[in-house]
Amino acid sequence: MSDLRAVSRALWGRAGSLAALGLGLGAAAVAAAADAPVVLPPAPALELGPCELRADAPCWAEARTLARFHPAPGVHQDPVQAEVRLAWEAGGALLVQVAALPEGVLVELVLDREGGDALRRGVLAELGEGTHRVSGGPALAPGTRVALRVGVRREQAGEVAVLPWTPSGPADVARPFPGLAVARPGAHAQALRVDPTGVDASSPRVLDAPGAHLELTAWEGGTGRRHRGVPPAWTLAGPAPLEMPPPPWTGWARVEATWVDEAGVAVGLAAGWLALRAPTAPELLSPEGFHPAPRVLQRTGGAAFRLRPGAAVVLEEPSHAAAAELLAEELGRLTGLRPEVRTGSSARGDVRVGAELSGLSPELRELASRPGAFALEVDAAGARVLAPDLRGALAGSLALADGLGLDGRLLALRAADAPALPRRFLHHNLTLSGPFDGEAYRRFLRRVVARGRYDTLVLGIFEAFPFSGAHGLDPRGRLQPEELQALLRDARELGLEVVPGGLGRVRGGELARAYPALAEEPGGRMLCTRHPETFPLLEGLYDEVLAAFGEGGLVHIAHDEVVWRSERLPAEDRCPRCAGTPRWRLFADSLAWHLDHARRRGRRAVAWADVLTEGWNGEREGGDRALELLDPEALGALLLASWARVGDPEASLAPVGVPLWRGSTGYDDHKRRGLAEVQDLVEAEGLGLFVPHPWTSTGRSGDAPALRYHLGSVLLAGTTGWRPELARDPVDVDLLALVRADQPGVLPGYVALPAGRLEHLDLEGAPWPASVPEVAWPERLEVAALDLGRPRPVVLDAALDEALDLGVSGRVQALSLLQATWLSRSAEQELSARAGSDGLAPVAWLEVALADGRILREPLHPGTDTGPLAGSRRHLVQRDTAGVLPLSSALAAAQDPGFADLRLYRWDWRHPEPEVPVRAVTLRPTTPGGLLLLGAAAAVR
Repeated sequence: MSDLRAVSRALWGRAGSLAALGLGLGAAAVAAAADAPVVLPPAPALELGPCELRADAPCWAEARTLARFHPAPGVHQDPVQAEVRLAWEAGGALLVQVAALPEGVLVELVLDREGGDALRRGVLAELGEGTHRVSGGPALAPGTRVALRVGVRREQAGEVAVLPWTPSGPADVARPFPGLAVARPGAHAQALRVDPTGVDASSPRVLDAPGAHLELTAWEGGTGRRHRGVPPAWTLAGPAPLEMPPPPWTGWARVEATWVDEAGVAVGLAAGWLALRAPTAPELLSPEGFHPAPRVLQRTGGAAFRLRPGAAVVLEEPSHAAAAELLAEELGRLTGLRPEVRTGSSARGDVRVGAELSGLSPELRELASRPGAFALEVDAAGARVLAPDLRGALAGSLALADGLGLDGRLLALRAADAPALPRRFLHHNLTLSGPFDGEAYRRFLRRVVARGRYDTLVLGIFEAFPFSGAHGLDPRGRLQPEELQALLRDARELGLEVVPGGLGRVRGGELARAYPALAEEPGGRMLCTRHPETFPLLEGLYDEVLAAFGEGGLVHIAHDEVVWRSERLPAEDRCPRCAGTPRWRLFADSLAWHLDHARRRGRRAVAWADVLTEGWNGEREGGDRALELLDPEALGALLLASWARVGDPEASLAPVGVPLWRGSTGYDDHKRRGLAEVQDLVEAEGLGLFVPHPWTSTGRSGDAPALRYHLGSVLLAGTTGWRPELARDPVDVDLLALVRADQPGVLPGYVALPAGRLEHLDLEGAPWPASVPEVAWPERLEVAALDLGRPRPVVLDAALDEALDLGVSGRVQALSLLQATWLSRSAEQELSARAGSDGLAPVAWLEVALADGRILREPLHPGTDTGPLAGSRRHLVQRDTAGVLPLSSALAAAQDPGFADLRLYRWDWRHPEPEVPVRAVTLRPTTPGGLLLLGAAAAVR
């Protein structure tokens, strides 16, 4: 039995006794105990009592033992058991006693006065076994609060790691934990509990620790971790008992209890972990499966519509052909029944795509007649998508596919929806480190961008544009001309306005390196705007790009990383044309030329707003003053796109009269909030992706910044342009709700399995390791409309160099695996080092031996085909997974069976030649330090 399981059972009380001892904690069992108090699993917090340096002093027996040290969530590394006790002695020194320390392991200690979320000091001491007096920290006395970080430092397989003290629950690795010097440790501390637990997000819950003052803090990410100055997602404080309203955040929260005596001196301290589950905004998802929920939805009664074999998508409006084709493609992918697209009369059970709105009710007709809008009419006889233009027809077609879902069924209804903002833009900075995968990009546009309801694709193309060679730019890592034209055709077919952009980002100074005589400083990145050859060079580059893009109304000129540095150089190295000129005048000169050039080419220029925003980068060199130098005609030809909430661009730029797009680099909560409040001041909502592959989801375990570039961000940034109210929800709350509903938008890699007999596979492998959280397995595992049977958990350890035989032979049409990964830091680094041009390397191989002697190999890529069992909730949604199954850890399920802090990923393999029998199927992990966790597997015969 793992120590985690033992600690968990000791803490759960009555709820834990109903949990079948951690082997199948179901909703019914916990619901039966819903009225019983649940003791919270402890979070790091420590009372330090007085003691002496002597190792045999009786006071050491009363000191709390720090025993369990564990890596960050999502990192595969066995926990370390050691005995560490802390105390204080007269005079204020810190005392530490260390015992039972494994070989090659040291205790690492950081101590400071409490204040803030980061310790100011470095490592205070590295200690081996024995009793130690530690100097250099603050003087300790009863009531002294301190911030502590206690961990064990060890080297394993050439990897040095510090594992923090984590008594139970999620590891709190990013912040120090509180400590309190007391005269009598344990005299006041009582168990933190929640009463009653409730079984849904809106249930009232009461926190209690008699006699204590309580503080609850939930940070972005839901694990008690703070991100770069972002304020807490939710805080609550007051004397116990403390009644909690429904939380706005789903995730782990930290609760701290402090006891104070009559003199106001703190005399007791305890902390615990609380599972928070937020309710979802009704605008997110209608009961019928529409995302976002349409503004008008009328249920008409009567029999439901069912998609049947032989049904057709009948095109009534020729300009909507792309919408009809995409609808048929999505219905085939999701249901396995791909309708034929044709024109002419329709039959019962067909789906029609048209533009005639006259038959709609006045309420639906008014809404559906707006640009980009649509209406739906569904009954047992058939379904209709009606829209005034192609963009609306595409949005309506995908909404219908959402509603029909995986079973091809939708209740009789009428609905209409329209975008709240005139434009929804996705900015993708396209960079290539290898061949361009045009088919993958096409799938991204059709399955992600179109479903996100965007109408504009800003393509940062200059780093990948196939220049003719006349400009001295390196042709490596660039598109072929025919690849660019195919990309443009694919995007425009979906009604996207494609905007060329990104010259300000050409290879981090590639132009300055290619033309050193034009550089503003030796070896610099910026071109001199006063050099007579600069603007003619730029004009040639722009004209070549604009000619390749053809007709269009916009060009994005970037202007976000414009920093001239030569004023800091010695006088003899300064640019003679620019020296002495205020930087904001140089910026204004460049901006004015770009606006004029765009106007002469029949286009309007879009620029990032950060250098022009007062209170942000506009203050760096006075850039916000540049607008003062633009004449009214030039100012009227400018569009600005904000890049963050820093500096309040709406307040500083809206009064100037320049239209503003509201964008973000990554769709973090603090960036997307507030859209409804400023929607009258902005013309667009959007997202900037600055990664080579547009749906890259890879990154380090835990809450890695790279994870903000995932499918869910792209999906939500577009749909909030339709329903700004959704921006008030945390991203993770929305994504979890969509995943639970098997919403097609979060299943872009899903393809319906072929019809056949489903055979659940018996799996045998290594036992569940102590480093992996205990799962509260449900009775059966169901994901994306597929019942994979009862849980059969198996662990594959790459370090053992063993493959798992799935026990499959004979005729097989398809395989489906429900799995996740658990990687060490070294495994992540090795996978990254072996990555290809798409930023991915396989974490495992599925090997299929055919009866004719051939071997078929299929890779499982982290971040696309599989993901971590735990860690950031941004991993809930990935690209090629057929679906995500949210699960609860045993600790979380003891509090709330609806709280999902773990997940498994469905991955399907379809036999390309099902008539050829299979001899054997094995699954082999690739990288030592990585575990592949299987929950269940099935074969379609």
